[in-house]
Amino acid sequence: MQRITLRQARGGMILTRGVQDPRDESTLLELGQRLTPARLARLHEAGVYDLWVEWPGLSAFDGLSAAYSDTEQRVGEALRDGFVSHALAVGVMDAAGLGALAADLARPVFQNAVRSTALEQCDGRADTLLRHGAEVAALALSLLTRLESYVAQERRWTSSPVAAERAELGLGCLLHDLGELQVPAERREWRREVLASDEPDASWRTHAALGYDLVRGQIGPVAASIVLNHHQHFDGSGFGAGASALAGRRLHIFWRLATVADTLLHLRQRDGVPAPMVYGLAQIQRPPVAGWFDPVVCDTLLQVVLPFVPGMLVELSDGSSALVEHCEAAMPCCPVVRLLGTGVPADQPKPETLVDLRCDGTRWVTRVDGMDVSDLLYGPMPERHSGSVELPKELALVG
Repeated sequence: MQRITLRQARGGMILTRGVQDPRDESTLLELGQRLTPARLARLHEAGVYDLWVEWPGLSAFDGLSAAYSDTEQRVGEALRDGFVSHALAVGVMDAAGLGALAADLARPVFQNAVRSTALEQCDGRADTLLRHGAEVAALALSLLTRLESYVAQERRWTSSPVAAERAELGLGCLLHDLGELQVPAERREWRREVLASDEPDASWRTHAALGYDLVRGQIGPVAASIVLNHHQHFDGSGFGAGASALAGRRLHIFWRLATVADTLLHLRQRDGVPAPMVYGLAQIQRPPVAGWFDPVVCDTLLQVVLPFVPGMLVELSDGSSALVEHCEAAMPCCPVVRLLGTGVPADQPKPETLVDLRCDGTRWVTRVDGMDVSDLLYGPMPERHSGSVELPKELALVG
């Protein structure tokens, strides 16, 4: 059970406490009801601030850190926090899929991570790095699930099945940035500028090798290689093992998965605060960053992580507020949204409830969490017009 703000709520979450209307204390939603965009719209219009919910799949983390050492408890909490962040990013409608992912991430990765004495050398400063690593692990494992046949093809020279090394991928991602603890703090603060630079700061770029030295011999060789090579790029740029010819399909497929997941989550940061996902997704498709990734892996990332997820609050170009009802990869920046009727006088007709932005050129998403995203929209979009042009009936707004 977890307390969240209404802005954090997503379709698929289950209420662990009933919700009362703050205006007259009547019951809006009963205990045990599953949230949907329509129900979330009702809560927004009533002015509800927070909720108590159950996250699909979190039961896999129950008991992970109980009765363990402080270090082990921090690892367990980091895994849970990383999974929650991932679930918020991709939406939680697919509870079964997220539950399976949590099972992949929880116990096998936890059991392997806590054996690493490198973690015992880390103080509280490692918590942020571990939480980020857990989020990278969740995303990388999501990509692996969608790409199992491609991953098997890329690993055809080994007899070890992909499933047997899932925990290796998760563990390598979890620990990939531990080396940053040995980099001057002021250089860690410049990570985003360094990522975007053609010549990364020499002190910061040592963190991969420093992290590798910390975990080498304590975790499996595949997981350790991820720590060393998570900044090796598909186009031959980046850094890691130091072989300039190491590029393209010569890069281990797990490195490629870790690199695209790690880069997206770092580029999503704006002044140290997570920006809307569309911010990171737009940047990851622009040069020179776009050349850093295996095209197959990057295309799959854009299928797995969408800029808008059900339950997300957005503002449209006409100034109206809406909740995302549906979003699909074919037109990622044109979700179907449910307009909020707050502020509409009772004696005036309410606007249509659902608006399909895939075929409405009169409005588009402009703001998410207070950030202007107008210049970040990507992918196919309908031709924009003032609204004076009558749309064909087959493209009419969904009502």
